[in-house]
Amino acid sequence: MNIQTRLDPEILEAAKKAADAEGVTLSEYLRKLLRDDVEARNPAKRDAGEEGDQDSRIR
Repeated sequence: MNIQTRLDPEILEAAKKAADAEGVTLSEYLRKLLRDDVEARNPAKRDAGEEGDQDSRIR
């Protein structure tokens, strides 16, 4: 699934720099932020996902 969104130029540049600092693409950096946020809000889902789903990446 592809999603398009708009970011303020300052936020976009900061995100690009953060992704670069982590050695990942901007897309992967944003996926990680979203995954971490969703997992933090749904701890039961995270625990179940660790046992059953080896590939829990948001795509």
